[in-house]
Amino acid sequence: MKKTFWIYFKNRKGDIITDTLTFVGFIFVFALLAYLVYPFLQDINTDVQNDASYTATSKTHFSSFTTRYPKMVDGMFVVFVIIFTVLIGLTSFFLDTNPIFFVIALILLVVLLFVGAVLSNTHAEITEDSDYTNVKTLYPNMDRILNNLPALILFEFAMVALILYSKRGD
Repeated sequence: MKKTFWIYFKNRKGDIITDTLTFVGFIFVFALLAYLVYPFLQDINTDVQNDASYTATSKTHFSSFTTRYPKMVDGMFVVFVIIFTVLIGLTSFFLDTNPIFFVIALILLVVLLFVGAVLSNTHAEITEDSDYTNVKTLYPNMDRILNNLPALILFEFAMVALILYSKRGD
């Protein structure tokens, strides 16, 4: 298992399509987990507040954490998106490529846009569900980014294309 995992990273030349697909999948799964964890956290907080075996300090800290959780996770999400975008730009800077691959990248961009649109629509359906009505107010940045996922993919593609083909004279 260990050997198989590291083979993926060995002699990697910067597959930008795989990087972008990994990025899109990661942020979508991160958002879903954040949406699913918060109701459980609220239930646990209710149980902690009603349990007499916990001290008042413990109850206060757990209640404070439960209150801060959405804002903290929303901020972490924005930081992850920025870091991944910068890392994708850096990997494309160190990639030596031939301009003929731009045509292949354009074809694969259509696939990425389709995946991004499907995930964006899935996110919109989840946030319109009656169980998750407060998601838009609890996680405003996460909601904004995931609703505009195809635009984010286009931005990353344009950034990578600009980086790759602006250094062609070097």
